[in-house]
Amino acid sequence: MLGWPSHFWVGSVAVVAALVAGYSLGASVERKARIAEVATLRWEHSELVAEAALQHAIEVDAMRRLEQSLRGDIENMQAQRAQEIASAKIEHDRLVADVRAGHRRLSIAVKSCAATGTQAGSPSQGTGAVVAAAFADIDDAAAERLIAIAREGDDAIRDLNACIGAYEAVRRRINGADAR
Repeated sequence: MLGWPSHFWVGSVAVVAALVAGYSLGASVERKARIAEVATLRWEHSELVAEAALQHAIEVDAMRRLEQSLRGDIENMQAQRAQEIASAKIEHDRLVADVRAGHRRLSIAVKSCAATGTQAGSPSQGTGAVVAAAFADIDDAAAERLIAIAREGDDAIRDLNACIGAYEAVRRRINGADAR
């Protein structure tokens, strides 16, 4: 052999074997520590994911309840709107029927009506024009058209008010929900 004493070789082999064994043991311990750390991180992650999922489910449930409540409110508003439309139609139909039957008259203001001749008690008006009335009756067909125009305007106003009311109700509920 190289002239080195055999106990040197045995000692060297023992030192190298101890170093390899120490390294292997250290690497094994470190690997187990890393595996344990990864397992701990995975467990913590799964806990956070579960907590986030639970919180999300709670928020979704609250939003669904709010949505259902809002739908109920809007359905109530729509039912009220339908009653208003029905009442307005009844009132409109009654007005038209009264005009047709002669129970109601529609008239417009006029500046004057001219008539030929003189009226008793007013000979001092030298023009021959006599003020007969300050109002003139409207033809039944024209009255119905005017009533229909007014009804369309009223319907449009009711529609817009219903839209504004629904928007405000939803806004108040959502802002109230955000404040909680």
